[in-house]
Amino acid sequence: MKRILLIITGVGFFCNAYAQRTTKLSDVTARYLEVKNFLVNNDSVQVKAASARLQLAISHLRLKPLNSDSSTVMNNYLTLIQEQSIAMANTGNVNQQRKHFFPISKNLWSLLNSSQHKGKKMYYQRCPMTGVTWLSSESRIANPYYPKNMLGCGEVIAAK
Repeated sequence: MKRILLIITGVGFFCNAYAQRTTKLSDVTARYLEVKNFLVNNDSVQVKAASARLQLAISHLRLKPLNSDSSTVMNNYLTLIQEQSIAMANTGNVNQQRKHFFPISKNLWSLLNSSQHKGKKMYYQRCPMTGVTWLSSESRIANPYYPKNMLGCGEVIAAK
């Protein structure tokens, strides 16, 4: 019982400390890349945990919009990303997680393009056979949707 309490206390402390420092879009993209990499590794347990961290990062993100119109657009993207990351964190099925990952990827790319993102260079990649897209911090292809059969299948379609 003491061990469980220590674990719960430690997780709570970690989440509070993490939430207080997560305020930048680069933190959100870092959590997104964690999810992507765990999908490449076909690790649904880690995807679930990383999706929860992504959701937490989004909930504490504070963007500085250029104007009220861009604020509304960015908030819409964030809401859609957050909904899908919650859904991804609530399932242990890697194929279901991948279905939620596609809209996250699409909306995160749109968010990066509608903001003044100053983090690492991001590559928008696509599997030409299926049309699914994802973001990567490197131009090398690692397909998170089909890692067993088509790990290297993809192309860079944009960079920011």
